[in-house]
Amino acid sequence: MFGGLVAFIRRLNQAKEPQPLSVVFWRLTGELIVSAFAGIITVLLCIYWEMPLVLIGVLAGIAGHLGGKAIDTFVLIWKSVISGGKIQ
Repeated sequence: MFGGLVAFIRRLNQAKEPQPLSVVFWRLTGELIVSAFAGIITVLLCIYWEMPLVLIGVLAGIAGHLGGKAIDTFVLIWKSVISGGKIQ
């Protein structure tokens, strides 16, 4: 979730116009939920593939930072596995 928090803060600092605090709060909440989901999926996949614990931590942090992009990547990998290696 820290990866999602870092990504959110970076985007917030790059914003051109200020947003109301309620909007910022709900966007942060959404970002943290997506970040946590991406991190959990990453940890479970890494455990399944029997990766070292340190690598699991690194990959979960990166996936948390990527958030929805990491989930999109998981979907592409899953489609590739199902279709026999063909990426659509």
